[in-house]
Amino acid sequence: MKFSTFKMLLLLTSSYCTLLLPQSKNNYDLLLEVNQNMPKYGFRLQEIKNELDYRSYLIKVYRSDSDSLVQIIDLSEYNYWYSEYDYPYIDSLIDVNFDSYKDLCVVTGIGQNGKNWGYNSFIFNETARIFQRNENFPTIYNFYTNDSLKQIYESFWNCGGEECIVYKTYLFQDNKLVLIQQDYQDFDNELNKWRRFVEHYENGKLIYIEETEPREEWLRLINETNELENHQEAERLIQQTNE
Repeated sequence: MKFSTFKMLLLLTSSYCTLLLPQSKNNYDLLLEVNQNMPKYGFRLQEIKNELDYRSYLIKVYRSDSDSLVQIIDLSEYNYWYSEYDYPYIDSLIDVNFDSYKDLCVVTGIGQNGKNWGYNSFIFNETARIFQRNENFPTIYNFYTNDSLKQIYESFWNCGGEECIVYKTYLFQDNKLVLIQQDYQDFDNELNKWRRFVEHYENGKLIYIEETEPREEWLRLINETNELENHQEAERLIQQTNE
């Protein structure tokens, strides 16, 4: 009995001491590469709430070589609030301005039954070595980049009667997104068929519109994700079709 009591006290003391130890140097939620010639950056997310019980997050950014805190991004300052299954969903860094430094893209809203993932980007400042919000880079949905062409592709589910998917192609010029093409198809109730249109832009202005054959994979995508509740799977299918 005495031995068991002593053993229990030893375990409790050991647990208490463990709680007092500082966090491990590598105890990050994420450890990601900004540039191959720089130390990786560590990220920790901390949930905060307002008086209405809405969630937002602090993103704490660390240099992994020194474990030093270099930045705290308060998403609530940008009015980014989350409900239900919404979450920042940071799993990688993406070079959205094609300067060889990867940027922090944060999910700030999920809509259309999980099909539209809205991202806002914090651009990495090479001089300050921190991530900064670029107001010229608006919310963009379900996007991915093409490094060789230096283009950004966006897909968006537009609700209004029949399902309609809109694909947009952008360039990043003069520190802002510039639309160069919009490709969409919708169901024409009068003609009882799908129609696809491609809009071409120059310097942000519409130049001409062409009608072309509908893409069959878009129709398949609509059928596969129409009742899909898993937003991660919806995003995967959308990006897979875009490739």
